[in-house]
Amino acid sequence: MQVLIDLLLVSMKNFLSQFSTCILLILSSQQFVYGQSKSSLTNVFLGSSGDHGQMSPAASSPFHQMSIAPQTYPTLHMGYEYLAKEILGFTHNRFEGVGCKGSGGLILVKPFLGGQDDQQPLLKVTEQAGPGFYEIGLKNKIKAAFAVDENFGIHEYSFPKGKKGFSIDLAHAFNGAFVSNTYDMDAKGMLKGSVRARTTCGVGIYTIHYAIKVSSSHIWEGKGNQLTLHLEENSEKVTIQIAFSAVSVQKAVETLQRNADRSYSDIRNASQQQWDTYLSRIKVKGDPEREKLFYSLFYRTLQPLIRSQKQTVSTQGQMERCTRLKENDIMAGLYGIIIKHSCLYWNCSIHSSIRMWYHPFLTFTDTASMILQALMNPPIQFVPNMRR
Repeated sequence: MQVLIDLLLVSMKNFLSQFSTCILLILSSQQFVYGQSKSSLTNVFLGSSGDHGQMSPAASSPFHQMSIAPQTYPTLHMGYEYLAKEILGFTHNRFEGVGCKGSGGLILVKPFLGGQDDQQPLLKVTEQAGPGFYEIGLKNKIKAAFAVDENFGIHEYSFPKGKKGFSIDLAHAFNGAFVSNTYDMDAKGMLKGSVRARTTCGVGIYTIHYAIKVSSSHIWEGKGNQLTLHLEENSEKVTIQIAFSAVSVQKAVETLQRNADRSYSDIRNASQQQWDTYLSRIKVKGDPEREKLFYSLFYRTLQPLIRSQKQTVSTQGQMERCTRLKENDIMAGLYGIIIKHSCLYWNCSIHSSIRMWYHPFLTFTDTASMILQALMNPPIQFVPNMRR
């Protein structure tokens, strides 16, 4: 009797194992067909060449101010030109599609080989990017990868053997917009400070507080805003961690310390998940190429900047607890980016709780309201309306 029971248990165990494997295969195939991540449909290079969008493939996170990308020569409004081969370094913020020759381009970091920076541009050989990350291969065999999760970013470098280091320009900004910078270095080699620069069209001044830490043993030298960091010759894998705050240097330091144990893969994956969460709020169905276009353009609407944290600075200069997020105009660009360039081709209808026609000639307010509802409520679905 016991033998029979044992045989039944073994048979049941084998059946359950095979059944669970079958279920996993079915779910995997469904995920492949229906659950393709929206970030994988997003082309971050769209609009990054010539004066056709003033966009960049920078590593960034939804609604946050850090944005890491190459400073190319020649350059465009956002510091990057897709066709340019010369790289002057990597900067940490930019404002996409704003005109007035752009703004941003703070804290230029340039890796170099040898004892000193030879002041020659780096040459791009390969690059790839997606929501949350940017990677590049250089002719001198340096490889660099960048990922951003909210206001924390990571550089990951692979160097050939030999002397090497980084030059850091703390006074760099697009279009001569730099105003001032103050910094110091603690006993553990963390660089922290505050940089001020002019806004788009020079109509005001903004401040970014930062904290920077390098993983490998190193020696700092230099004065003023031009610093050089020398690495040990046997350092082949080096990471730089950087944190931003719109509130204070201490908040930037806290952000860096809170993320200190996270790897490049951790940051990249977390950022991609955030992008997928927002991009999935609107689902489109139709021609695959039009779907890619839609998500590539929708991606750009998720880049206004949250400029508050749990604490923020009031207009009187006092530190206050923040009870709601403060952001730059979240509606800016929604009409032009989504409707004009996507639904114009489809004459889309919209399927959601609000059930109304989504037409390219809706007013700006209607359009912005629609997208905001999509971000805050269950997913909206677009389907092609074949009636032209």
